[in-house]
Amino acid sequence: LTIGSAYPLKEEKTMTIRGRNLVSGLPEAVEISSVEVREALANSVKIILDTIKDAIDEV
Repeated sequence: LTIGSAYPLKEEKTMTIRGRNLVSGLPEAVEISSVEVREALANSVKIILDTIKDAIDEV
């Protein structure tokens, strides 16, 4: 992940993502920010952290 982070960055970044538009089928470029990536990853990061905490509590 080039712009992904679990915590806010000192300087937020953006990146252009290229792919095919699922509606039109045409190539498209979209700019996303590190904030959007962090929000998308937040639930997965929480699950990982909760699992680690549970494992430590069992020790």
